[in-house]
Amino acid sequence: VSGSTESIPTYNPIWNLDVTAGTWSPVTPSGTIVNDNTTGTGQNQFTYSSGWTAGSCSSCYNSDSHSSSTTGATATIGFTGTRILLYSSYDTSSGIMGVTLSDSSGTAVTPEVQVSLRYDAPATGNYLVYASPIVPNGSYVLKVRVTGLKDLYSSGTTCNIDRVLIQ
Repeated sequence: VSGSTESIPTYNPIWNLDVTAGTWSPVTPSGTIVNDNTTGTGQNQFTYSSGWTAGSCSSCYNSDSHSSSTTGATATIGFTGTRILLYSSYDTSSGIMGVTLSDSSGTAVTPEVQVSLRYDAPATGNYLVYASPIVPNGSYVLKVRVTGLKDLYSSGTTCNIDRVLIQ
């Protein structure tokens, strides 16, 4: 911040800000990475409803991602931890996804959040699109829903999943 002008010279999804000291630094999150192609019905595995397809993506984690433009299509992943971070891949046709965090009994911990995958996205690579709140260590389910909506900058409604990071 310089006067009334602010800028972020390098994209980083998470920053550590110390307002008192006037300092900031990028944070690289750590944890268990689960690739979008890790599928099944167990913990740390994605389950996709019909409408999702796997594809290659040179700038994605493990060079792959899953995508869908089918309104109502869902993807879920069960995990144990205190937080989950969801990553997507850049695409000019990316729309808006709904994201919900539930406990193991299916009770929503957070209401559905609508996440625009196109607005302010970096033009290449994968990027953080959702970070859950920090919750007590336990079993949870993250649900991603294709809303069929798009923002002003998108040419379509496709939702992309690249990976998650579980903390």
